[in-house]
Amino acid sequence: MLTKIELENFKSFEGKHTIDINNLTTIIGLNSSGKTNILEGISILSNISSGIDITAFFNKYAEMAKGNIRGGASGCCRTRKKVFGLGCTIKKSNGNSLVYSLKIDVANEDRVYVDEENLYELTAEGGKHLLFKTIKKEKYKGDIVVEYDNKKRGKNPRIQCDRSYSILSQLDQRLILNNETLNEVQKLIDNSGVKDYIAVDFLKDLRTKNKNTIYQDIELIKENIKNVQSINPNPDKVRNYVSRDNSPIFTDASNLSAVLDRLISGYRMAERRYNGYGKNVNHEKNSLDLSYRERYEEYKKKYDMLLSIVRLLPEYEIKELSTIITPSPLRDVMFTCVEVHNGNDVKMPASLLSDGTIKVIAIATAIVTSPDNSVLLLDEFDSGTHQNKSFELLRKLFEVANERNIILVVTTHNTSLLNQYTVKYLKGTSIVFRTKETGNSEIVNFYDLKGVEKLLARGGLGDAALKDGLDEYLYTQENKEVALPEWLQNMGEGHNG
Repeated sequence: MLTKIELENFKSFEGKHTIDINNLTTIIGLNSSGKTNILEGISILSNISSGIDITAFFNKYAEMAKGNIRGGASGCCRTRKKVFGLGCTIKKSNGNSLVYSLKIDVANEDRVYVDEENLYELTAEGGKHLLFKTIKKEKYKGDIVVEYDNKKRGKNPRIQCDRSYSILSQLDQRLILNNETLNEVQKLIDNSGVKDYIAVDFLKDLRTKNKNTIYQDIELIKENIKNVQSINPNPDKVRNYVSRDNSPIFTDASNLSAVLDRLISGYRMAERRYNGYGKNVNHEKNSLDLSYRERYEEYKKKYDMLLSIVRLLPEYEIKELSTIITPSPLRDVMFTCVEVHNGNDVKMPASLLSDGTIKVIAIATAIVTSPDNSVLLLDEFDSGTHQNKSFELLRKLFEVANERNIILVVTTHNTSLLNQYTVKYLKGTSIVFRTKETGNSEIVNFYDLKGVEKLLARGGLGDAALKDGLDEYLYTQENKEVALPEWLQNMGEGHNG
């Protein structure tokens, strides 16, 4: 599970900062405090670690890139710095943690590359074990030297990688095994004096006996951060017909109708096949029929999850979601809401739906169609939603996301929503603010604030934040503690409310 994100000299954050990640992570703060920068950092880390060309990604001509980066490569560094860092911590099932960090050099936007990169395992007892790290050599060279643990005694081997891509995406099982084999062959040659013949069986035996397992940890890191998706729907782009395709939902949700069409048509087809085939077949004995049933139940579960979220919003009933498809040869698609008014079904196409309804449908669709163990970044997820519905909506989104092992990272300005946060939600809440002296962003977890008990006794976080805002936070460099604004200091000093 992803448990922490690290930023270093990234955008408004100077120095190193760690953000705790929970199943539901809420980031609050005033405008321009740095909330969106955190989401952007997570997105960049996901893209780069997946194996994308780093320069191509920042210059916006990489097909794999998900979303745009404000300010490009140079805009990612704080002040005059030319290197910024990103990282994450993954909790393993055995209690140990994998700590991954990556530094990117952006001095030349035409040649953005890996400056440093490493992966360590921290044991539950406090030990630290190297998995791989880069070795600093001359700058601006195409290759970078990487030292990795080969699970053997003696000096760790080294290998050259391309610094235009993350080391994480290159150091896989195949590369490690090939390097191990070449190293062993070189030792054999050096020790035996034989330089013109190596037995094929010997090479096969080397690859079979190799017990190196660090690539399993590497795959674990990649698996946990590859499926990061920012969802920031643009309703105007959703209201048009779109081509039918198999793409995942885009950041702006402009292909929402195509994603919904795939889900709805798949559900209806699975339902017809299961019901039609099941009329004359023994369900318990026929394995083919069982596969139809499983497919139908999988689609039905996702469709029902989607409807359970969408139905929270309006005062009228939403009976179902459907699609309108244009005639051949185009066969473009637009989704519709089938609403019930005075007992009659009324089809409302996306072109007539409100901004708030479209945003909620887009977010709900992302949650039910994203791969398991994804991370969804929702900036101001409740904008366009009535305050009385916001917490109910968040609670339902959290429920569905939990069922699918999806992490939600959300930002909000909604004080009414924050007032309804219970302990379960507050433990994943962090406050971002700018210091007046430097203008740097700082972040603090809600439960690291002093006087939290008094604050909760007096009322919700929303009312407290509304009173004086969050721009009164100060940062003390000596002890790295956050001095509270006046409204929180008073609550921590025995105010009875």
